[in-house]
Amino acid sequence: STPETCQVETCDVNAAITNVSACGSPAWCHGNGQCSPPPTMCTVTGSTVIDLQGTARPPVRSHCGYTLLQPRAAGGRSPAFAVVAVFRERRRRDVPLLDRVMLFLTERRTVISLEQGGRVQVNNETVSLGPSPRLVQGVELSKSEAGVTATILFSNNSIPVMFNGFTAHVDLTGVQNDLPDQSQLISCCLSPPSCETQYNDSADSTIDCRAATARCDLLRQEPFTACNKHMDPEPYITACTDMLCRYPAVDDVHCQLMEAYATACQSHSNDTLSGWRSKARCSTMLSASCQDKFCAPHEFCGERMTIDGQLETACLCRAAFASRYRENTFGEPAVCQQDSASLTLAACLLEEKHIDCSLLHLNDHTCRGKMDNLTRMVTFGYDMKDNSCGTVLMVGANDTHLLYKNAVLMGARKTSGLITRQRHVEIGFSCFYNQPEMSGMIKIKQSPVIQQMVSGALAYSVIMNIYTDPEYKHAVNSSTEIQLNQRMWVELKTEGLDNRTVAMVTDSCWATVQPSSNESLRYNLIVKGCANPADHTVRVEGNGMGTFNHFSFSMFQFSGKTGDIYLHCKLRLCAKQGRSCVPNCGAAGRHPRRASRSHYADENPALITMAWTN
Repeated sequence: STPETCQVETCDVNAAITNVSACGSPAWCHGNGQCSPPPTMCTVTGSTVIDLQGTARPPVRSHCGYTLLQPRAAGGRSPAFAVVAVFRERRRRDVPLLDRVMLFLTERRTVISLEQGGRVQVNNETVSLGPSPRLVQGVELSKSEAGVTATILFSNNSIPVMFNGFTAHVDLTGVQNDLPDQSQLISCCLSPPSCETQYNDSADSTIDCRAATARCDLLRQEPFTACNKHMDPEPYITACTDMLCRYPAVDDVHCQLMEAYATACQSHSNDTLSGWRSKARCSTMLSASCQDKFCAPHEFCGERMTIDGQLETACLCRAAFASRYRENTFGEPAVCQQDSASLTLAACLLEEKHIDCSLLHLNDHTCRGKMDNLTRMVTFGYDMKDNSCGTVLMVGANDTHLLYKNAVLMGARKTSGLITRQRHVEIGFSCFYNQPEMSGMIKIKQSPVIQQMVSGALAYSVIMNIYTDPEYKHAVNSSTEIQLNQRMWVELKTEGLDNRTVAMVTDSCWATVQPSSNESLRYNLIVKGCANPADHTVRVEGNGMGTFNHFSFSMFQFSGKTGDIYLHCKLRLCAKQGRSCVPNCGAAGRHPRRASRSHYADENPALITMAWTN
């Protein structure tokens, strides 16, 4: 017998010597004369599941979760736990790759998620791990440079689940009891309703399927041949070829696939496959570089070329996320509010164009973006009340709209060299508003207003008219729209009086919210013939100089009041008799002084009222 191969020589009746395996099929030899049942391992690598029988299932085409293992609890019908592989896209939407592995512990009502970057979450809370196993809810969790391992303690058996961010192994070596007949590929209910959607991205001209096939055939060559006798390489070659013929040869994909075979082989035999990394040109592994690099949900850890032509590990945009944006669009549309605006950009979209988020700012260089470290979205904003950040206000044609414009900027870095490869960045955004309509639109209810008056032997008419211009050419009518704070000019004149002997003096003008001139709520415009000193918009012209005079003011309304406003003016006649009828309003022309009533010949002053509505 030969202990190294577990072979026994037998001799038949014809003296023919035959080598027979002492282990029998399907057992295998440890190399020391000991035989063992064939170990069983389920491997998920890239988008392919290699089941417990060593068969490569058809590649996964949807972004879903699939149950790999779901044994029943002893003596029960419900599953004791489930191991679920979740697939998501990276660079191509039509090639979903293994993204995380989830353990559902039914009786303990616990979910353990093995995620990218070596992060492990237990019921959505991150746990800190090291090389020494940590027991959490009946599962031993540990972490090393090779990835994370979750060993499920089940029915006196230990089932390690290993995950390095690209490949997962469920090792069932030596497990004897309560195993399912085969791994199960069924959709997981935790995946979104759209997970069954299959995509068909445009062809990638950089993919060379012939070169990919040659590279995958390395699994049939040294040093892998040492393992071929223990483990069939064909399922792994199939997975490798399918992957590299549909996905660009980046992110160490071919190395990840070969490492999946090497790891599975080492669990089946004592072969170390020494030198396979140099043979396959896989001296460094992306899975190690990505450990402890945590990206946002719409990102993945991958390789990119720096502006200096060097490869670096970074968080890159997933294809489905990036496809939502048009060419040269780096994030969401601007959010415009009444006095503020914000623009949110995706860091991964910016970084793919070699734009450093930390150098970006608005027109005002002190206004920089705020990065959300969980989502890796950076937001720029301004508030016209507090800090406009250099926002420019532009008025559109015919004054019909307003446009607030700003931009996210980055100048090229200063360099002492002759050339630079960094771009100047300007991402403009704007907010468009229709020119606001004034809420205080005013309409004069009647203009002109004519009042017939009798004062002793005098019979005359008083006419009040209002204009929009100081030349008194554009009289207001009931259809004229007037804005709040718009300046208006009022003309008060008489007809039927002799300008040589009589002058008209506007004694007072005031506004009320009721038709009655005696209303307690009033606002004075003219007091004792002079402009109200408290209202600097009021100007009085020609008062007491003849049979007409004017005043002007800025249109207003009563605070908190709506409806009609009534403007009342009290007018008196003054007999000139060689004396002035002009009120003495002081040096500034605004402060009334007491005037002798002997100037006034009118014992029946006129009261005329005009109304407007708002």
